Amino acid sequence: MFNNFLMYRSFGPRRPLARRPLARRPAFPVIAQFGGGGSDFFVNGGSGPPGPPGPPGPPGNPSPVAVTDVVTATYTALATDYFLCVLTNGLVTITLPAGTLGRVYMVKDCFGAAATNPITIQGTGGQLVDGAAAATINTNFGSLQFVFNGTGWSIV
Repeated sequence: MFNNFLMYRSFGPRRPLARRPLARRPAFPVIAQFGGGGSDFFVNGGSGPPGPPGPPGPPGNPSPVAVTDVVTATYTALATDYFLCVLTNGLVTITLPAGTLGRVYMVKDCFGAAATNPITIQGTGGQLVDGAAAATINTNFGSLQFVFNGTGWSIV
């Protein structure tokens, strides 16, 4: 009796329900309702086809920042350098190359001995560093950032 009841509608004239295979029924998204009393919100649980692929990223270095380990007493920065990590337990002199407007270099005492062995940073060919011949990092793990302003190097 109970199984027979499910095959018929409980209202109107009793006639068998139309049964179609599941594959032919239209797919509707599943919507779940949360809340009540005017504070309802709905979550659409349906999914559609994947969207188109995004554009390719820019070519370049796989790391967002080029890191150069400085392990010698003197080093002249290259145009491809950006972050100069001094890993030497001794006096170090870094020479910044002839600059192009906006070129940036960061120099850091990564060894942690600049209080005992200061790091000197100087320009090339008479280019000054904030009006002086050179700048010095003399704090352990200290760092300075340099930007070429068109005539010399500015510390920022």
